[in-house]
Amino acid sequence: QWQQAAQYHRQALTIRTAHAQRREMAWSLQNLADALRGLGDYETAVTYFEEAIALLDEVHDPVYRATVQMNLGIVYSIQGKSAKALELYSAAEGVFRRFTDGLNLAKVITNQGLEYLGLREWLQAEHAFTTGAELFLQFNNQGEYLNALDGLGISYLEQGRFTEALTIFTTI
Repeated sequence: QWQQAAQYHRQALTIRTAHAQRREMAWSLQNLADALRGLGDYETAVTYFEEAIALLDEVHDPVYRATVQMNLGIVYSIQGKSAKALELYSAAEGVFRRFTDGLNLAKVITNQGLEYLGLREWLQAEHAFTTGAELFLQFNNQGEYLNALDGLGISYLEQGRFTEALTIFTTI
């Protein structure tokens, strides 16, 4: 229900703007951008993600900024702008590592893996999915762990490593 979500996030943004709550305004912009991404309005989503990043710079919130960068990277990935997506993922990865945010680190690394699959860079995809899977396993996040393993299996298939791929796919 992306349309309804966008409506609610616009209302929250209006309230937070009226109270000059800059950090919370950034949160609302990020949430609104996510809803717009779901609606396929990528250009407006990019604008809102960028506004959120600017506000988060003002209030010095690097971890949430990295989360917004990761989500902006997803939009660029959908649009086929791999270089921009990977640049944002890399920047977010550095912040998640620095602040030991393991769950978001696993997410952004897995996103990198997906991007590398699209670029047919099988070894980079393999490395990203292996790392992402290991991190998700540490957090007992079974769904995301299986998603990363699936990507790893695909990267093995594309490299002609059929036995390793079969092992992954029969395990999950």
